[in-house]
Amino acid sequence: MTALTRFKLAQLDTTLAVSALLGQVADLTPRAPSARGRPRAELPVPVTLGTDVADTVLFEDPANREARLWLPRYALATEETSGGTHYRARLAAQGGGWRLDLTLRRYAAPELGALPADARVLDHRVEARLRWERGGVLRERPLTERSENPDGTLGLALTVGTLPERDELYTALTTPEGKATLIVTRAVRVAVRVPDEPAPVVRPHKWKGGAFDEDPGPRFPSRRWRGGLFVEEPNPRLPPRRWPGGALDEDSATRPHLPVPVVARLAGRGVGPGLAQGRAVTGLIPLQPLHVRPRPDLSDLLVRPDRIPPLIVKPALATPQLTVGEPEVFDQGGELWARYPLRVTNAAEYGDDLFAPSPDLPPCGANANSARTWVDIFDAGNTRLYGFCALGRARDLEGLWVAVRAHSRPAGVSVELVDRRAGLSARSATVALPPLDLFEVVERTLTGEEALLFHPGLHAYVFPGLGTPTGGGGGGSLIPRTVPFGGASHRYYQDGVRPELFYTLPDSFKLAREDDPPRRPRLTLECLAPDRYRLTFVARPTFDLDRLEDARLGLARHLPAGKAGPVRLEPFHTSHVEFVPAEAGLYAGGSVQTTNLGELRGTVELEGEAFARVWDELTGALPVSLGGKLRAEVGGLPAEEVPVALRLDDTVGECVAVTAEPDPDSGGYRVRLINALESPLRLGQPTPFVASRRAPEEGLRPARWEKFVALADLLAPGDEARGLLKPVADVPLADFVPVIDTDRVRAVPDLERITQGMLVGVVRTFGRVITVETPADLFAAPSDPARPERRLLVIHVHFEGGDTAELLRPADPGVLLVRGEATVMYPLLDLLLGRPPGEYRYRVLPVYTDGPGQPGEWRAASTDLLSVGLG
Repeated sequence: MTALTRFKLAQLDTTLAVSALLGQVADLTPRAPSARGRPRAELPVPVTLGTDVADTVLFEDPANREARLWLPRYALATEETSGGTHYRARLAAQGGGWRLDLTLRRYAAPELGALPADARVLDHRVEARLRWERGGVLRERPLTERSENPDGTLGLALTVGTLPERDELYTALTTPEGKATLIVTRAVRVAVRVPDEPAPVVRPHKWKGGAFDEDPGPRFPSRRWRGGLFVEEPNPRLPPRRWPGGALDEDSATRPHLPVPVVARLAGRGVGPGLAQGRAVTGLIPLQPLHVRPRPDLSDLLVRPDRIPPLIVKPALATPQLTVGEPEVFDQGGELWARYPLRVTNAAEYGDDLFAPSPDLPPCGANANSARTWVDIFDAGNTRLYGFCALGRARDLEGLWVAVRAHSRPAGVSVELVDRRAGLSARSATVALPPLDLFEVVERTLTGEEALLFHPGLHAYVFPGLGTPTGGGGGGSLIPRTVPFGGASHRYYQDGVRPELFYTLPDSFKLAREDDPPRRPRLTLECLAPDRYRLTFVARPTFDLDRLEDARLGLARHLPAGKAGPVRLEPFHTSHVEFVPAEAGLYAGGSVQTTNLGELRGTVELEGEAFARVWDELTGALPVSLGGKLRAEVGGLPAEEVPVALRLDDTVGECVAVTAEPDPDSGGYRVRLINALESPLRLGQPTPFVASRRAPEEGLRPARWEKFVALADLLAPGDEARGLLKPVADVPLADFVPVIDTDRVRAVPDLERITQGMLVGVVRTFGRVITVETPADLFAAPSDPARPERRLLVIHVHFEGGDTAELLRPADPGVLLVRGEATVMYPLLDLLLGRPPGEYRYRVLPVYTDGPGQPGEWRAASTDLLSVGLG
């Protein structure tokens, strides 16, 4: 059942026709749960291997991959007669009125080519409507009568009851100005592939080009200087590292290079991700910029031929050759996981003694008898995912595995063997994980259009017995009517052909929400450059229901004598519509388009201050600037304007997901209202109704809450309220469906969640400049009284996720402070939400005349001026 129209008022003295004008309510027809992100074997509907539905591809039966299905298109059929080929269309008198009959044929999209002999038609639901234009006003009527013909064609019909209606229809079908168009929609329920997007790779930095930026975490080794060479303390879980040419690096070729982040200039000064400038501060006088000396050449100090000990040759582990098999998807606690089998194909190159129980080595958790060699599994960013510490033989390397969350799987994995007794390690290359084959069940509607134009002489068979209508199609003009409401006059347009029908323009356009949970605002944000942004949005019309109900009563006096009503209100559509932005020249690129006042779409680019003002508007801090107004021409009458206001705190779209089931014992329905948004909802107690399944055009009937329980007035995302709803009058429960008016339900925007859902593309980071200082006395005093020749040369202050500030030994003995600068990166999200740059982490690495010292512990700070020492 399609979604029903909502009315706020239950006390209505006349039957109201269901109208698309008044928005939609949640459809409470019980539905099967969605199969989002499920393996193919669990799907109950046909499958398309694409990420969306199209009639240009074949579908597959869920139980039989070889069985094919196709979604047909529809066009006006023809037939061979003694007078030649005729269209199967007919407008003729019937039963006191006139009936338009159209016969449609099915055909396959040309892109499909020759269909397989056993291909079947995909189950689908067809709806059709006829649209035409008169005086710039778009009119539309559904073809509600339908029949399946023995020859496989589809019959559709539209009946009109008055001469003016017949004449207007005839004029639309026989004149180019009428632009008559047959619109056919096909609704299907199928499964589409869930896009498989690996989680972004987060890679550690290296010492490269003067920037020490490594993220070793708990695996950072202890270091010391031995015999003139920089070496490490034994660490059985680490690959060996070395100090090649004054640059601390890791002895592994598999670590990927980190792309250089984009750094925005703040407050007129920017520092790139390389080496930050350092400068000395002399006395207490104002700072004077000093020239930065070249980096000292440490090679003669760090590596001296007369101090190099004899080389010790150690045996090496063979490099693992890794392959990854097809994943197995499983559900764990309501979350999908993928289990990938891993195989080291050269397992035979390792001896079983490498995996012998070793109680003399540190235990693996509670296992004090773990293997000599452990196996660790890492993602492409060098984050450990899993490990095996109790393999019993080398052949067990062929049966490894790793389980990852399906919707945040890494791009690839590698394995590392660590021989804890010999202090050796070997790591495989990173191998890409095969994509996941997951699907979700969706309902989609595809639309096709066909122009209809029949020449009265050439196609006289289409209009048997009509000839030329006496009215010549001259009627049908719109009659403006004015009804006051809320201290202002509102204009409505009465149809000259169907005088009970009145057209009205929307009260405004607002930012639309998605149709599927979590029903985020239809707004995306891309950061194209540090100071250029792209916004893509969809807005939809809104109507004041109080105004419409008041107008329905006020317009009744304009009905012709003898016609009791009811008054019908429909949205006004026209192809003569133009968007006028609130501020000319606001956009640096892009445009905003609308079609017939039904939907507004825009993709615009903004720069600098313009984006800042627009963002403040979206979050409710400033008046409208991204919006504007729609100017609509109304058939030669004065143009009307509809405001467009785009804000995250005032959107249009359903905010609750509702389910209901009949409860015969109580004579009502048990109802659940679930917050389907990303933000909390102020729910209150929404007004209930019931509506007939068999005759939805009869409108809504009043109902009441027998019970209604919500744990809090503010409903968190995913939380629910429950109630027992009973119709005021006795009705057969199976023939009616509950309808909930959610017009007064309001979202309390969670800007952080909304903004996170908006960001697409490369999510950039921005720089915050940190000034680092240290007393110059640190460089003058001996670092070790027992070794007075040992002097401090440079202090590196490394910022987690940012640059390294370098503080050099000053040449001027009068210098009191030595300063340097570095840039700490912070995310775009913080910038958008107006958060001040918060806490960062740093650590200090001193370098002496005889080599680097012990790095300090990670510490936290939040100030722009950071004082450091070696303690």
